Amino acid sequence: MGDLLDPGDLGHIRSGAVTISSTSYRPATNPSQLLRNLGQIMSKASKVDDPYAASFLMLTGTSYLQAFSDGNKRMGRLLCNVPLLRASLPPLPFAGIEKMPYILGHIEFYETGSTGLLEDAVSQSYGTTAQSYLDAVVTQCVPSGLKLRERERIAATMKQVFLTGIPVVQFNDLVETQFVHLPADQKDAW
Repeated sequence: MGDLLDPGDLGHIRSGAVTISSTSYRPATNPSQLLRNLGQIMSKASKVDDPYAASFLMLTGTSYLQAFSDGNKRMGRLLCNVPLLRASLPPLPFAGIEKMPYILGHIEFYETGSTGLLEDAVSQSYGTTAQSYLDAVVTQCVPSGLKLRERERIAATMKQVFLTGIPVVQFNDLVETQFVHLPADQKDAW
């Protein structure tokens, strides 16, 4: 969220109101209440024995609370992996989740408190991605030396892509510009 929020808001509980598109749900606005509720969600999740249930609690609780100015669902997606990883289970990568059922599941939860649609979207995604994660761990997918050496430039390039919304057709030109110092065979390797 470093480039999407005012630096003063980073890592702080919000003090103003937020709205969530496509729903009439309006989260609480009192910073003390938000901080207390965030602590309660984390405390409850730490006491849940089932890592899947704890994960889902972190996802839904953080997203529902909206404790930060922005990035609350992203934070929920990150935090939901903590119970899974602590139990040596694959994390839930949200890249493979079907977007519309996921969004509708959140809206249903905000409006009615029901988690059915969201549970379905998350469990289906986890069911299809967990094996890929396990396969990657088994084969020890280690980044190449080239990727490790260029990680700062890769991160800066990806940041530029996300912030400016560079069209896919211009991506190769950007790579050529950003990695002009690399021989062609090294650029082609990844």
